[in-house]
Amino acid sequence: MLKKDYSRALPGALALALLSGCASMGMPEPAAPPSNPAAAGYSSVVSAANPLAAGAGKDMLAAGGSAADAALAVMLALTVV
Repeated sequence: MLKKDYSRALPGALALALLSGCASMGMPEPAAPPSNPAAAGYSSVVSAANPLAAGAGKDMLAAGGSAADAALAVMLALTVV
């Protein structure tokens, strides 16, 4: 009578048992992504970590500045706020 050798299958069976146990654990819901305050106009959008900085960028665009000017205004406002 032949004996069956299960020593090669044991590590795979243990890994499968561990992974199936982890999959049945209740995972917490992912946190909602933070919303960035944005200032939107008719043809432009400015987004920043602070609403005052976004407003500075929007004001710069409204005054006729370029996107680079608005980005600089946002950056300078974020250093102050």
